[in-house]
Amino acid sequence: MIDDEWSLSHTFSAIAAALAQAGDFSNARQIIQAIKDEMCRGRALSAIATALAQAGDIAAALQTTHEIEDEWKRADALRAIAAAQAQAGKFDAALKTTQAIENERERASALSAIAKAQTQAGDTKAASETFSSARQTALKTKDEWQRALVQAEIGDGQGAVETAELILTECNTRLPEIAEALFKADDLPNFKRLLRPCAFYLDAAYTMCGLLAQAYPAQVAAIAKVVNDGRFR
Repeated sequence: MIDDEWSLSHTFSAIAAALAQAGDFSNARQIIQAIKDEMCRGRALSAIATALAQAGDIAAALQTTHEIEDEWKRADALRAIAAAQAQAGKFDAALKTTQAIENERERASALSAIAKAQTQAGDTKAASETFSSARQTALKTKDEWQRALVQAEIGDGQGAVETAELILTECNTRLPEIAEALFKADDLPNFKRLLRPCAFYLDAAYTMCGLLAQAYPAQVAAIAKVVNDGRFR
């Protein structure tokens, strides 16, 4: 039996999210009532809002976001709603939804998703304008690490690397995270620009080796040899 309140809330949050993904919003809502921890409750509500948006019930999804007190979880839900609207071709509505996102990183990410949908729809002019808005929004992120991450996510790899150069603390963990974001964005040229600065930190170097192995599977044996030989020590 689970006694810890947070653990119980965490479990209920996961169950509510699973129910929402399965389209069982009624039971997901009932589970919400049993969640005491506010962060877990926000996570569950965000999952419900996202599932509602994916199911096409935008009105209910937006209404659900009003119940989310945690800024990050609310922003995450709004980003998902905006993306769903964009995929449905409702670009004006999607852009309006992004205006409610207070967090610059999530708003930039939402704008990027809209721009990609506009590109797929053949409206390159609108996509260019939206991408520009995404980049400008990303620049408003005060924390360099957060700003670099969102720049990588929205396709501004060069900007991400330039921002990464401004990071002065926790470089051993921050730089590999930015590199991984660039890797996930398929931006290998800018990803490789972070190899040298990461080489100054043993843990960062090992993380980069792992990413290199994924990026260049034909070179896995050579990368493994470097690691096994302990050349970073």
